[in-house]
Amino acid sequence: MNFPYARLQASADRLLTRFNESPFEVIRKGGVMFSGEYIENSEATFSAVGVIVPREKTKINNTTTQIGDLIITIRRDFVPLMSDIFVIDGGRYNVVNIENFKPSVTELCYRVIVRK
Repeated sequence: MNFPYARLQASADRLLTRFNESPFEVIRKGGVMFSGEYIENSEATFSAVGVIVPREKTKINNTTTQIGDLIITIRRDFVPLMSDIFVIDGGRYNVVNIENFKPSVTELCYRVIVRK
């Protein structure tokens, strides 16, 4: 018996879209390696659909999650990188950790921890 992962994926996309107030602006810096030297290119701007989830006080341990960090769950159509910068309410937040919710081959969503 196969588990309906496609239904879970569709439900995750639907709920994250439904409870999203406005898409997050994500800035990704670009660059290339040329002859052993990194040459920085212009920034690219993306939008990520998701929600800020409340964090549990028991999860704050001064290693991965600290006071002031935000935990964002985003849809699977945008793949975050550690070098991304999320713009939330005019503030710039750097990515600290990325978790991929993938119970099987099917990706459901990403949980991103960002820090100011």
